[in-house]
This record gives sequence, C-alpha cells and structure tokens, in this order.
Amino acid sequence: KKLRGQKWFKPAAIAAIVLVAIIALASVYSAFFSVEGVAINAAKAYSMRDMKAYASSLAFDYKEYLLASYDGDEEEFFEKISDNVDEEIDSWNDYFKIMKERAKEDLEDEYGKFTISAKSTRVKDISVKLLEEKLSYFLENLEEITDFDRDKIDEVKEVAVKLAIKGEDDTERDTAYVCMVRIGLSWKVLQINSSSLKD
Repeated sequence: KKLRGQKWFKPAAIAAIVLVAIIALASVYSAFFSVEGVAINAAKAYSMRDMKAYASSLAFDYKEYLLASYDGDEEEFFEKISDNVDEEIDSWNDYFKIMKERAKEDLEDEYGKFTISAKSTRVKDISVKLLEEKLSYFLENLEEITDFDRDKIDEVKEVAVKLAIKGEDDTERDTAYVCMVRIGLSWKVLQINSSSLKD
C-alpha cells in the first residue's frame, strides 16, 4: 500500500507543479502582455514620465519619433535637452533618467509622498476605419518619420485606464484612453488620449 501510494504521489505532485506554473504564466501574461496589461503599464509609466518603460510599449520607434525634428541628429537633440533641463545629457539613458527624476520631483512638490495606481475600467473594439478617420494625420506622420506601417495592424482596441495619484493630503483621479493595436501576436500602444476615440 505504501509503495502504491508513492507511485500515485509522484504524478499527482508533478501535475500540481505544472498547474501552478501554468497559473503563474497566465498571471504574468495578463499583467504584462495582454491588451489590458500593456495599456495599464503604459498609462502608469507615462503618468510618471518613465519614458523608457513607455517607449518599450509603443507600436513605433520612440527615438525616431523624437529625433524627427532634428533630422535624426542625436547629438543636436541631446544638446537641446541639456539646455532645457540645465544638465548634461549625452545618451538616451541620461535622457530617460532625467525625465523620470524631474517628473518625480514635480509630483512630490505637488503631492508630497505619493503613490500612483492604475486599473482598466473598460475595453472597446475600434475599427481600423475609425482609427484612420480619427488619427489620420498622426498615422501619416508616424509612417513618414518612423518605422511604423499601418498595414501591419491586425486589430484595434481602446482601453480606459483609471489613474489615481494618492498624495499626503488628497487623491487625484483621471482617466487615460489608451489606443492599442495588435501587430502579429503583440499588443502595442499607439497613443494615449484624454478622451475616447468614440466620443
């Protein structure tokens, strides 16, 4: 009986471990790779001006987008940013770091110690036709100055993300409408708006 129990224990234990792993992977996928997960993380990153994290969620090359006004000249771009922030900026790491630090300082000046939370409240299907009607100029501009190609869009959704900044004295709430596009198997952010594309 003891041996029989041990024989049954091993496959049962393995099955339990596999189930836990599957659940964990599903949770990770939902949090970071699902349409809602990507939208929530992007909206939160943008609100904190964590532009490095925000850029990684975009459907286009953010660096190309920023450099378009400088004819692709990184050196000129960094010089301009250095003048604006009165600090030496020599690399993208410097740029992303200073943007995040300055945003944190501004938020702390306004709210004191703070936390930012974000959650999805609604997901809407958006037709590619409506997307092109509402964001025609933006799409044309992206295709002209970055590697973006609207023909690669397979699906469009809009995720309403409720953001809350909780400070020492009060809490401020706002809603970001994140336009998401699926390209192949990946959901990417096209744009974050203050109102819905369907309004």
